[in-house]
Amino acid sequence: MQLFRRLRYYLRMPSLRKCYFIAVLCSLALCYISFHMIGARCFRESQGSWQIKTLQRSILAQDEVKMSSTQFYNSQLNAKILQTLVKIENPWDNMKENFKKIAGIRGKSDDLKYYEKALHYHGYQILYQDSIYDSFNGSFTRFGRKDNLEFARKRSPPSWTLLLCLLSSETPCPRNDELHFLKEQQKVNVFPALQHILLKRSSFCSAMSMAKYIQDLRNDIISPLCFILPQQFSQLVHVTQALGYSVKWTVNSHFHNRSRTLLPHVIDLFEGQEELQRLSNQNVVVQQLQENQLLILNHCFSVRVYILITSMTPLRAYVHSEGIVIHRQGLKRGFKKITGKLWLLSDLWSYLAKYNGGQNSVNMAISNLSHVLLKMLLILEAAMLSPFTINDYKICQHCFQLLAVDCVFNNSLYPVVLSVSSQLAPKNGGSKLNEMMRTLIGDTLNILFPPFQSVAEDVAHALQGIAADIGLLEWSCSLSNDICLSQQDLYYILQSRKESIVESGFRQLYPSKDASRYQRLMEQLQKQFTSVQSTKIWFNYRRHTTSDLHRLMMNLERWYEETPLDEYNSDIDINKAVSHRKNLNIYHIFSKQISKPKYSQVLQSKFEVLEEDLCTNDPATAPYLSSIHTDPVVRLYPAFDPAVTEYSVNVRFEVMLLRAWATVYNCQSEARLDERFGTSRPTNITLGVGQNRISFIVVDISLTEPRIINSYNLKINRFPVTHGQKQFNPQNYHQICSLKQECDMKLFHKEECGVQKDAVHSMTWPNYLTKTLQKPLCKAGNSQGRWVLPCTNCTNSRTCYWKEAAWHPYNCRYQNMKTEELRKCFNNRKLLFIGDSTNRGMMHYLIERLNGSLNEWDKTHDIRLYDNVNNGKTKISFVYYPQFWIPTNERPLFDKALYQLIQRSRPLENNSNTILIVGGVHWLATQHLYMLLRAVRVEHLHGIKLVMKTLGAGFHQPVESVHSLSMVDQYKLILHNQGLSEFAQHHNFEVIDTFNMTSARFKDFMQGKCSCHFHRVVEVASENKNRLHKSWKKYHVEGPINAIYSEILLSQLCSHTVQSS
Repeated sequence: MQLFRRLRYYLRMPSLRKCYFIAVLCSLALCYISFHMIGARCFRESQGSWQIKTLQRSILAQDEVKMSSTQFYNSQLNAKILQTLVKIENPWDNMKENFKKIAGIRGKSDDLKYYEKALHYHGYQILYQDSIYDSFNGSFTRFGRKDNLEFARKRSPPSWTLLLCLLSSETPCPRNDELHFLKEQQKVNVFPALQHILLKRSSFCSAMSMAKYIQDLRNDIISPLCFILPQQFSQLVHVTQALGYSVKWTVNSHFHNRSRTLLPHVIDLFEGQEELQRLSNQNVVVQQLQENQLLILNHCFSVRVYILITSMTPLRAYVHSEGIVIHRQGLKRGFKKITGKLWLLSDLWSYLAKYNGGQNSVNMAISNLSHVLLKMLLILEAAMLSPFTINDYKICQHCFQLLAVDCVFNNSLYPVVLSVSSQLAPKNGGSKLNEMMRTLIGDTLNILFPPFQSVAEDVAHALQGIAADIGLLEWSCSLSNDICLSQQDLYYILQSRKESIVESGFRQLYPSKDASRYQRLMEQLQKQFTSVQSTKIWFNYRRHTTSDLHRLMMNLERWYEETPLDEYNSDIDINKAVSHRKNLNIYHIFSKQISKPKYSQVLQSKFEVLEEDLCTNDPATAPYLSSIHTDPVVRLYPAFDPAVTEYSVNVRFEVMLLRAWATVYNCQSEARLDERFGTSRPTNITLGVGQNRISFIVVDISLTEPRIINSYNLKINRFPVTHGQKQFNPQNYHQICSLKQECDMKLFHKEECGVQKDAVHSMTWPNYLTKTLQKPLCKAGNSQGRWVLPCTNCTNSRTCYWKEAAWHPYNCRYQNMKTEELRKCFNNRKLLFIGDSTNRGMMHYLIERLNGSLNEWDKTHDIRLYDNVNNGKTKISFVYYPQFWIPTNERPLFDKALYQLIQRSRPLENNSNTILIVGGVHWLATQHLYMLLRAVRVEHLHGIKLVMKTLGAGFHQPVESVHSLSMVDQYKLILHNQGLSEFAQHHNFEVIDTFNMTSARFKDFMQGKCSCHFHRVVEVASENKNRLHKSWKKYHVEGPINAIYSEILLSQLCSHTVQSS
């Protein structure tokens, strides 16, 4: 106790109290530091696991927040889409009870009677006025004046539901101010911007011509070559020079239905040069007439199909299952319509199925037709978007247009579009046409005004189901979205769905799941036709183009195809809708007959096999063909196996044409002929004597640009006429026979055809040749003659020895030059060749004769100089003309090519040491010879030797991308060839006639689409081990016919040498 009192005494001292306070603070600090340096180490492991778990829970919580946010956004977006779709659909719901069938008709046309009958049949009231019917007071209110415009806005909407603007309406129809007041239930049968293109043939021609510059359309002919006169008259002249006189052209006025001033007719440039000059100052459209046309009962015909467009941008179009087949007179009679003879389109399919290849031919024709029609519509949409039309016409959401498209098919069942018009029916169609037109217009009304069926929920679920990254304009749209849809886009999608489930004779052309391969083409068209200015204007309308919505619509179509309708809609007739959807396949597009029920059942059963070939989506099958087809059927060596890519085929001499096609296993692959952008349909192929080669290129079409993934090659050997003949013994007696013309191409009516007896008595072949040596030498290279050859019996051409065949003039003979004489003849001479591949064949033969072999060879299509001929003592130059593969407006003219040849060949002597040789198959005309004569005068070469090779046989086989001549055209070639020869001889040309020589043996042509080549260059096998080196390669010119007329050329050029010797 006393101790405590003493301590308390000391604690009360101020100095000691401060010391105590400091000591307590230091102790507390020491305890704190010790805890963190020592104690924390003990707790770190247990505390660390707790901290990690806390961090993980924090991250997961954030992900849940983000996920719930995304799900919330998607649910909000889907709800907003459904709300907008229902809002769009509400006007239809409101109008279904008060729908009035009132149709206003303006103007007159030949189709008026069909519209009247169909509208009355479907219960429509018709108003014939050039104004809008005002339902407020039963009067007609005109909106053309500005003082009536504000009044019209305050009045009730007009009561008509359908406005038909016919062709002869004097006032614009529809007027721009009327488009402001169209309600949901109102439809007008004209797209103003489209009508601007279709009203004038010149506008349609311009659009189709512009499309030829699109990469994906270069190998496809949508519409024939056309020219707008008088602006493009010079281009027309240049093209006609290149294509030759055998091509025919149709002449039409710029506008449709202007036949009072100019009747559509065909001109033949061989006989119509004066008429062509008269047309140079007229407003007309000149269009190339389709060659190699498919015939029905040996008659020409055209097909008229009907397309219903309910939206032009983005595109929504239908093609009707029925159409019209218009029989026409032959090309000689101007391709005019034959009145009173009319087929329906289903009759044509029946005819093809029975007489022209069966169901495969029908499948192919239908597929090709839909392909061409869709591409044409895409071109027209792109043309509408051009800056020349976008500013002048309003976008019309409630417009539609029913178009008549006239097409012709070629022998490969590929169509081209001749014209597009709003004029539906030809005159004098009869009862069959009346019934078809009534059904056509009725089906149109069913599409335009379908029974009310709610599809908003179906469309909303489809947009959700395809998992597209989309946004909504005016609600939520970001740069990360693939596309932001406007209300107009949703209206398009909704209407597309609503129309697609309507039962009618129309089948959907676009959007369709079969149209997925056109994305690249759409982008190219949009880039070609549109500008930045028009794109901005289009954006102001908040409307996407077909290209913008293409991927989305393709995904939706696939979703509709795979998803049952009853999943979301209980008020739709499920059985009918599902059945209708199955018929959306394009191969069923024309299978429904609409005239007579009994006939319909027959056709339906007949075309049940028109289903598309089965395919698989297994990626392992992508590079393989499933089959190779030919007509006539040939045997492949080895037998077809998808794993084998090289085949060989042998065909008889008589087989000059082969139709070939192939099919693939995979749905995303396609077999195309010879190149990745080649045709995938059955295609005619010419088979020259000897080796021919075709390739089936397997491409992946799921990409924006087709990619080659495999190739199959067919080597087709066409046997020569000498195949299988016995060995010729010249010492035996034979009949001496001759051939002037083949019976399959009888050009001279007064002369015999086929092999005929030429000598009265039989003799040995050497004795006959010795006898001919008694004739004098021919002074001209075009002396009349025939093919002479030995035969066992002249009445049977198979007993003839064609290897011995020779061209013998009737009254003279040609001298075969020896090599030494030939080299001496051509010392210090220059030869200039201008012409096509037939002229080049003669040049190659000449080089081989002078050098002993051909060391250089190429299929040059430009200027080529040869300095190493005849040990450098002979110079040869060649320029290819005409260059068919270059666009017509870029091809060099004949005189320009000739001047280039002359300049590149200088120095030239103005005497016979300079020889200019011109010639070709069918393109050569007198104007080319005029140009040549003018050029040599200008270049002071009037003393040189001029040679003309006449025309030759060719272009007699119906193949694509190459014109084919009819027998009438062949007859005209005789006159043309005679005229050329007379003109050339009058101007001191040496004429080498090859026409009579080649036309008599036109079947002996060698490889080439034109069927006009009678030579080929082959590599000669060398014993040198280093033969692969270019300097060791040697070539040989094959072809007996080319050799014979080339020898005639040599003998005439060296006639002075022969006479002196």
